[in-house]
Amino acid sequence: MPIGSDTVTKINGIDDKINDINDKILSIVFDSKDNVYFGTDNNIYVFKSNETKAKKFLNFNKYAKLTYKYIAIDKNDDIFFGTNSDIFYKKIC
Repeated sequence: MPIGSDTVTKINGIDDKINDINDKILSIVFDSKDNVYFGTDNNIYVFKSNETKAKKFLNFNKYAKLTYKYIAIDKNDDIFFGTNSDIFYKKIC
């Protein structure tokens, strides 16, 4: 978006629902490749810098009921996330 622009663009793909309630964005973080990660009520999504739609970062059902409140990425592009029950990490390939 050009500096000074007042136009915004919706990022599509973050549309999962639990009991007909839309995900709430709780955290946002960038990796070294300018990809954006969104922590929500029930998943983490990644919006890659060369794509037009966000996708689920975690596709595992066992993590689907967690709330992803905190996300951090270290200098090696390892992602750490704090949930309503634990702390996890995963390598970003």
